[in-house]
Amino acid sequence: MSVRDPAAAGTVVALTRRYTLCAHLVKRQEMKENLQIEPMPQPLVDPGELTMIAEMEGWGFVAELVGLFEAQAQQRVAEIAIALGNGDLVTVHSHAHALKSSTGCLGAVRASVLARQLEVAPLDGALADHFACFHACLTDTQRALAMLLQQQRVSAGPEGMSR
Repeated sequence: MSVRDPAAAGTVVALTRRYTLCAHLVKRQEMKENLQIEPMPQPLVDPGELTMIAEMEGWGFVAELVGLFEAQAQQRVAEIAIALGNGDLVTVHSHAHALKSSTGCLGAVRASVLARQLEVAPLDGALADHFACFHACLTDTQRALAMLLQQQRVSAGPEGMSR
């Protein structure tokens, strides 16, 4: 991909905007976590995060982002399962860190908190329990994200996913 190519330049600009948006959302999530003094039940998904992304990039982009997240999350979960079997704590923590960030970007609050716990858990019997809990929550999160996108499609009509 050459930056001199107008299509490539547009892609670079779009990727830069998306990275900046995601970095902003992760920073917001970190600020929320730092302000939280007492443990409290976390919502499965904060639709406000998706709405904020949609206001800047459109619901079609949100749908693409969720699809990309789901594909990458499945791959990372599989890699974590293999790493757990091999006792590879570095790989577990690396994938958990990435999942913490991506779930945070999508407003998947509970999964992000559980991914953080998985990221810092020691290699012992509890690590497998953390992973099982995270994996179950991730499955519920993916269903919730799909339902939110479906609700958006229905409420917005034929052109609803464009912007």
